[in-house]
Amino acid sequence: MKGDHGGGDHSVTCLAPVDRVPEERRGDLGMRLREKRTSMKLKIHEFAHWIGVPYRTYHDWELGNKVPSAAAMCLLELKLKEKV
Repeated sequence: MKGDHGGGDHSVTCLAPVDRVPEERRGDLGMRLREKRTSMKLKIHEFAHWIGVPYRTYHDWELGNKVPSAAAMCLLELKLKEKV
């Protein structure tokens, strides 16, 4: 992996219900994830490994084929330290 992309204080608080992702947060999620991943100069499999999900799961999120659960959104926000 290229450099340290984690660690430190995780100040994001996830308050979304765990049963589903709110509609207003779904929108262009795949595009935002891709932009974040490419800004970190990571390949899809590297980013998926870093956030702790299978390659295929992350790939489906980025393509917009599937939407992460609310729990997965919290994981993303904690790892990225920002809202997605």
